[in-house]
Amino acid sequence: MDVAQKLELNALIERLIDSKGHDPDARQAVAEFGRGIRQGSPINFNASITKPGDTVLGQTEHGTVLAGDDRPETKEYSKGQIVERVGYYKVSRLRRWITLSHFWKSSQGTESETEMSQEWALALDKQGQPEWFGERGRVREFGFRLTRALEVVVSRNVFVESWGKAEGRRHHGGYLVEVNVNVDKK
Repeated sequence: MDVAQKLELNALIERLIDSKGHDPDARQAVAEFGRGIRQGSPINFNASITKPGDTVLGQTEHGTVLAGDDRPETKEYSKGQIVERVGYYKVSRLRRWITLSHFWKSSQGTESETEMSQEWALALDKQGQPEWFGERGRVREFGFRLTRALEVVVSRNVFVESWGKAEGRRHHGGYLVEVNVNVDKK
């Protein structure tokens, strides 16, 4: 897909989102593109490791010099999910669902720490035609503390249908297991 086609598809994705799935041309274009994406695994693993920047102490003819780069360095690891970037969006497919999310808002390191990034799903029927469209929400299922500093929280993605046969219907997505480590010096 060349740059012009990706820009056009990016605009169609925005039309699909803005119309809450009601734009038939945008639905067909996203469905056609999504059918061509290799299917990802139902189990995804995402992790990131961030380490602080380094400083170097050196000696010159004018004295001691301390040079540093205070920017943290982050390495991300991902397994199971196949993602295509189309302009401002990430597009992936799991079975008959094509999911869309903002590229920067859904990436570790650039995501918001206070609000969940938006994600949408376009579901296809068995013939590969659009069946429903909806935006993701998340419901906390349960959580438990292993220690004072270690907590496990299990949530489930729920997509609320905004276009389709049963507008307002809730479609259950995948589970999210978060392991939170609190390292406050209390």
